[in-house]
Amino acid sequence: MAASTAVARRYTEALFAAARDAGRIDAVEQDLATLEQITQQSPRVLEVIGNPLVPADRKLQILDRIFSDSVEPITLRLLHLLVEKRRSDVLPYLRGLYTEMANEYRGLLPAYVHSAIPLTTEEERALAARLAALTGKKIQLHSEVRPELIGGVLVHVGDTVIDGSVTGYLRQLRRRLKDALV
Repeated sequence: MAASTAVARRYTEALFAAARDAGRIDAVEQDLATLEQITQQSPRVLEVIGNPLVPADRKLQILDRIFSDSVEPITLRLLHLLVEKRRSDVLPYLRGLYTEMANEYRGLLPAYVHSAIPLTTEEERALAARLAALTGKKIQLHSEVRPELIGGVLVHVGDTVIDGSVTGYLRQLRRRLKDALV
């Protein structure tokens, strides 16, 4: 799987560069969301595209029939290239990788906030402002309620985890007490 991700990253970087040069970053991102939605709703599409027994020209016809009127030419060319190079295994990784690159280009950093109770709009704004000050980037906040946290928040920003939850505090306290007893 790691090899597929590395290969997917190379194809995604090329796609992103082409979309950036054409001024179509948002449109291609939407194309990849559509592609992901279609393949999730109809997993058979990925099965056929990835099947080595189906001739490449037949796969290209299927892609053209499904996507030619609904995606950017850049996106369709990438899909064709993936079929021609027998790299359809990277399709499931494209959207996530592309979105990361697009967000990086836009200066956006997604932050995932888990809280015991829903945050108010004001709390979300204050948290986003604080995270923006820490990271130097515009924060795209994604909130989720997780009652098992008891209280506080757990924040994931990039590779950083900020655990301000009661559950996290209790876990740290337990660890310190164990270490003190040993």
